[in-house]
Amino acid sequence: MTHPLRPGLAWARGLNVQLVVAVVTVLDVAGAACSGATSGAVPSTGSSSSSGGATTTTASSSTSSLSSNSASTTASSVSTTGSSASSTGTGACANDCGAGVCCDAGTCVSGRCLTTLASGQTPMQIAVDSTSVYWTNASVAGPMTGSIMKCLSGGCGGQATTLAATQTPFQLALDGGIVYWTDTPGQGSGRVLACGVSGCNNNPAVLASSLNAPTGIAVSGSALYWGDDAGVGVSKILTCVKSGCAGPPTPFVSGQSSPWGLVADSLDVYWTNGGATSGSVMQCAASGCSTPTPLAGGPAENQPKAIAVDGSSVYWDDYGGGAVKRAPIGGGSAPTTLWMSASLAHPAGIAVDATSVYWTDEYGGAVMKCPKSGCQGNPELLATAASPEGVAADGSSLYWAENGKVMKLTPK
Repeated sequence: MTHPLRPGLAWARGLNVQLVVAVVTVLDVAGAACSGATSGAVPSTGSSSSSGGATTTTASSSTSSLSSNSASTTASSVSTTGSSASSTGTGACANDCGAGVCCDAGTCVSGRCLTTLASGQTPMQIAVDSTSVYWTNASVAGPMTGSIMKCLSGGCGGQATTLAATQTPFQLALDGGIVYWTDTPGQGSGRVLACGVSGCNNNPAVLASSLNAPTGIAVSGSALYWGDDAGVGVSKILTCVKSGCAGPPTPFVSGQSSPWGLVADSLDVYWTNGGATSGSVMQCAASGCSTPTPLAGGPAENQPKAIAVDGSSVYWDDYGGGAVKRAPIGGGSAPTTLWMSASLAHPAGIAVDATSVYWTDEYGGAVMKCPKSGCQGNPELLATAASPEGVAADGSSLYWAENGKVMKLTPK
């Protein structure tokens, strides 16, 4: 599908999800160690139904508290099909994947446990903290019909929690027990919102409003940064303090072209400009810069999309070019291509940990892994999936969004 405000780029493949799903199924991932071995082929997690892919006050009149302990949950019926490491009641592991991986609530594959955390969803972007997984549900029935969702990373015990409904979310970020996201119901009515991870009574704080079309969002220190897409050459990166803008947000960088993904570390902000024939990957000090540093750009960058950073490099998906790339922080050398598809592929989400890069291939229906040092064009296929989109990693597991479901793979 295409984004309604950016027709050149694929967007809410969640729009193809049928709404007749009446049961939300949530599975617990078991973490108990056990002995023995069971293995299998790389699994398919579902058949694809898609063909593609700081002040203490805010400027908002919202009375929402970001630390509220109340949260609503998804309505309708819920089915729990697994909830403990032992289904025998004696401490034994009923589904042993080997190497201490117990998978009573999922499927063993090559020594890993693949589990459905939540179904009946329309997930797009995903993030994870030390305890939970968060995702955006796309607006399937029109603007303001999406949501921000949460599930414990070990399983939701039968319920996924709705942190905020009546949304048209684009991307989300986590920081200090707060979920921040951009909301794009229509040109000129975009917003930046926030809700405590424990809930906000479905009344998120509005940190900025009357935006063109806010896209990627990131946090660095006490500040928020996000893209605001107004078209080629006239888009901006905007900023304000995390507690909210005391007036209009501050222009951080102007003259951009349809920014998409955004990420930050303690020193810098990085983003992709999603041009179809001349995209770019940019860097600017979080304190500001007179001119951003280009890390990649030109015809070789065909719709760069998701972006990630570690201590030395920036990684991104070249969505239109079917490639995953890396460049050193600060630039100075040509990007390295970690993977380029020989067939039709659209990498859509990306994540990194200490040793590896992970990405989803939306058109190819795959979740992939490659060492940061490179994999000679032969990444490991972790799972097949139905139009996977966002991906996130914690210390032990990988999580991704695909058509109708949020998935977890342990170990990654």
